[in-house]
Amino acid sequence: MADINKNVGILFPGQGAQYVGMGKFLYEESNIGKKILDSADKALGGGFLDILFNGPAEELTATNISQPAIYAVSYAAFKVFSEKFDGTISAVAGLSLGEYSALTAAGSLPFAEGIKLVQMRGKLMQDAAENNTGAMASVIGLEAEKINSI
Repeated sequence: MADINKNVGILFPGQGAQYVGMGKFLYEESNIGKKILDSADKALGGGFLDILFNGPAEELTATNISQPAIYAVSYAAFKVFSEKFDGTISAVAGLSLGEYSALTAAGSLPFAEGIKLVQMRGKLMQDAAENNTGAMASVIGLEAEKINSI
């Protein structure tokens, strides 16, 4: 029987998981985390880490910033975990944007290409949101009856 503590799957988050200061611990405490986040900052033209670590939240929440932020920090966290975990990572998956992190973690999408891809994805989504009317909401923590009544 497999030891469940030695065989895990990883689920990567989608947009909405961002917060000011995310990844700072990985950057300060891990060489691989620092290397990945520095490469993201360079690929995105600089200034990315300042927004990531210091905000403001309004800038980090913009789709063209939040998507590369979540992708870069997710991958850095994965690499730091992988470096220390002595078991088997048997599966990776992601929610929406997290699919890109999962592809990179699985070795199917190189990080340097992925960061540019999610930067473009975020920019296109940001442009579409600014140039078209509409809205989107996410429901977190409500009971089904309350959601149905709304």
